[in-house]
Amino acid sequence: MKSLIAATLISIFAFGFSDNASAEPGGCLKYGAGGALAGHFVGQGHAVLGGAAGCAAGAWKRHQYRKHQNTGSYGNSSYGHGYHSGY
Repeated sequence: MKSLIAATLISIFAFGFSDNASAEPGGCLKYGAGGALAGHFVGQGHAVLGGAAGCAAGAWKRHQYRKHQNTGSYGNSSYGHGYHSGY
């Protein structure tokens, strides 16, 4: 019981007070986990393929986000990005 409490406190202090938190779309872990889960339900052996494909898609998505982060051309919506004509 004490080790569970200690592990909880360590995780709170390690992750709870982090200054470097940022929300970016994509990522190998997030998309890879989704792909592996989807591949698991498809059939035997497809979890690895789904995880690899999801990881590649997530890495590409994050690359596109970082590439267009300063130009404001990421995604379909232009709300809050750049200048709008007609104002």
